[in-house]
Amino acid sequence: MPVDVQARLIASARDHAPREVVGYVVASWDLVFVPNVAEDPDLFEVSDEVQVQVYTEYGTRLAGIFHSHPAGRRTPSNSDIEYAPYGLRYWIITPTEVIEWDMDYDPPIERTWNRPDSTGLVASAAPDRRED
Repeated sequence: MPVDVQARLIASARDHAPREVVGYVVASWDLVFVPNVAEDPDLFEVSDEVQVQVYTEYGTRLAGIFHSHPAGRRTPSNSDIEYAPYGLRYWIITPTEVIEWDMDYDPPIERTWNRPDSTGLVASAAPDRRED
């Protein structure tokens, strides 16, 4: 994800705190912010109507979904894992960074192909994909 897009996501997450911000990423790195209709400020929920609208308008150009964790948790919550859409890229935004997770694995794995680990190598091992 380009640095300028990450900066926009972090700024939006900070602006909407303590509520979680949510939206979709289109293949061209355009951001589609949608209303978070969750009653609990520590969760996010997209209405069925908005989901249908987004999928209808963007279809195969949808690259993924994002939402923020205003308190800074960088890992997916249990509800994130339970409701993650299969096959879409998945980003969690904290107040300081944007982390991509592959939610098609059980447990989800952090995508680190573009960030070297402490040895300078890029992680490539992946656990088994989850069954849907």
